[in-house]
Amino acid sequence: PRRCSDLLVMFANISDPGTDIDKWCTLARQFQQAGAHIIETNFCCPNIGLASYQLGQNVRPEFMVGGSIGQVPELSRDITSELKKAVSIPVINKITPTSLNMAEVAMACQDGGADGIALFGGTSLAAPPVDIYNYGKPIYPLTRNNSFGFISGPWIRLSTYKSVAQVVQNVNIPVCASGGISNWRDNVEMIMWGATLTSACTILMWEGFQVIKEIVQGTEEFM
Repeated sequence: PRRCSDLLVMFANISDPGTDIDKWCTLARQFQQAGAHIIETNFCCPNIGLASYQLGQNVRPEFMVGGSIGQVPELSRDITSELKKAVSIPVINKITPTSLNMAEVAMACQDGGADGIALFGGTSLAAPPVDIYNYGKPIYPLTRNNSFGFISGPWIRLSTYKSVAQVVQNVNIPVCASGGISNWRDNVEMIMWGATLTSACTILMWEGFQVIKEIVQGTEEFM
């Protein structure tokens, strides 16, 4: 029988404070040992420091993670460079659309030796609707007392096209694009904008994993 590792390529998305690159390397080595095929750095998640960054507040060093790292090309490059020394599997960087210039961050990652760039569109940060009859408390319970969150889905697809086009014109490594793909036509359009690899998330939550088969089949028939 075929093993899972024969069928799937496993991306291990990792994150740690950008102030301690040694911890990044330790985590990457542990995931490689556990069987990951690719290390994907989290230079994109809006939690926790990015909200403070965009509000003009100082980001505590231990919260300099995710999207707040993706604001600093030099830091993104340095982390990538050390990870490439630490592991023998590919390293790709998932960068944030909230950076002032995504292409600049992507180029810095490439300079650090990145094997690819993962990206998505949208503003990344969003705040939930509030209950106007209950002192403006967030309607979604899980967002109470938390930082700003991320908004995704079909409505950010055109923004992702822009992110892909911006980055692929400035790097010569593969680009993985996600953010807004709902069907095979979206997938083909993303490839035409320059994506080497595509992925989907929100549509799977709505309609289930069978959507992947439909996207792949529709893309193949079109090709």
